[in-house]
Amino acid sequence: MYVLWEGDETIYVGATRGDASIRSRLQDHYALRTQPHDATHFNWEITTEPARREAELLAEFRIANSRLPRCNQGAR
Repeated sequence: MYVLWEGDETIYVGATRGDASIRSRLQDHYALRTQPHDATHFNWEITTEPARREAELLAEFRIANSRLPRCNQGAR
């Protein structure tokens, strides 16, 4: 799973699914100019349950900020 940042703001929390890699997901965001193509950097985490960890991080973000990251808002 991965987190995209713009400066010091978390703008997207995502997880890979199927055969997708973090690299392919980042390339898709950038090449297709889909949000969050304006990320300045990212971090990642290895997990055996990426969807569960993604949900946990989104829940933690929502509790701390009363909203989802701006590029996750339309997805949930």
